Parts: sequence; C-alpha cells; structure tokens
Amino acid sequence: MTSLHGHQDERQHFEDAYEAARILSGKWVPAVLVQLAGGPRYHNDLARAAGLMENKPLDRALHRLVHMRLVDRTVHNLGGSAPRVRYRLTPRGHSVLPIIDELAGWWQAASAAENLPSPAASWEARPREPDQERCAPFPPGGGRGGQF
Repeated sequence: MTSLHGHQDERQHFEDAYEAARILSGKWVPAVLVQLAGGPRYHNDLARAAGLMENKPLDRALHRLVHMRLVDRTVHNLGGSAPRVRYRLTPRGHSVLPIIDELAGWWQAASAAENLPSPAASWEARPREPDQERCAPFPPGGGRGGQF
C-alpha cells in the first residue's frame, strides 16, 4: 500500500481515499458488511440484526453496496410464496473488512485515550431549538399571507 507521503500523484491519492471513504460512509453500510462477513443473509435477517423498523435505510445501503460490487444480490423464487433476496459479500467486499476493523480499532483507541464521547452521544447532546420553533415551520399567520 502506498502512503500519502512520497506518492507521485498526491491529488489522485487524495481522490482515491475520498472515494473509498464515500463508499463506506452511510449509517448502515459498515453494519451490513460486518453482518455479511458471517455468511450470506436474507434481507429480513439483515433488517432484524440491525434492529430496523423500516426497510428504506437498509435498502439504500444494500443498493449502494451491490452497485459498488461489494455485495452480490440473488433472488430466490420459492414457488408460490414471494421471492426471497439473499445477499453475500463478493471478494471485493471481503477485502474491505480489514479496513473496517482498522477504523473501528483506531476510533476505540483514540476515543479512549482522549476521553471522547461516542458520535451517537455527541449527536444526542447537540443543542436543539426550542419546541415552539421546531413545531412552527411558518411565522404566525401561516407565513403565506394567511392563506394555505
């Protein structure tokens, strides 16, 4: 692996790193990859493992991973019942797992050493608007000349 320092084309190196980070970003992408590391899973099994109440976020993550050829999607027609969709990691998907492990290890070490809050705790502790402002998207009178 080539490091940033001494790389002949640092701009291309940066763009490649940015693209890799973009592919792995997204709330459910790492979770799906880690779940599939244990072997092929059906859609509903992935949703249950992630604790999702709706499928849209998972569907977006799966679509992205299939498009990037990190995950393979297979539809199984079981006769009279609805088809079931099974997902599994491709060799390219398996190659990403050590990177996710490295990132997780880096975050654990950095956050413990510097006593940093978890990203989820930081999000929950963020300043919020007063309830009145959040619930009133328009100024008094409707904000549209009083007519809707």
